[in-house]
Amino acid sequence: MGKEHLERNPSWENMILSWDAVTLDCRGGVEAAIVYSVRRSQIRIVGYGVNLDGSPAPLYAVDPWINSLSTVDTQVTLPIADPPVGECVLLDIEATDAAGNVSSDSCP
Repeated sequence: MGKEHLERNPSWENMILSWDAVTLDCRGGVEAAIVYSVRRSQIRIVGYGVNLDGSPAPLYAVDPWINSLSTVDTQVTLPIADPPVGECVLLDIEATDAAGNVSSDSCP
């Protein structure tokens, strides 16, 4: 979809996510009326197993994607707390045009 940029707000309570605007469709035509959906998920540690050498190995689970917000802007501030050590937050941006075409789908 273009370049994304993520930075921490100085307060350490929010993340600022920005991206390039979608201006062309998959065939090179001019796009207008784009709505962006920002989705999030999290990889969590759900337990521990054992490696071949006997050391502990974390077992991970990926939460389902949830839509955090929809916007016509190309920058959002998200209230995302730091995940626990060893876990991470995943962010994804999808663009939807007026015809309902979604950037993550193949070109119709």
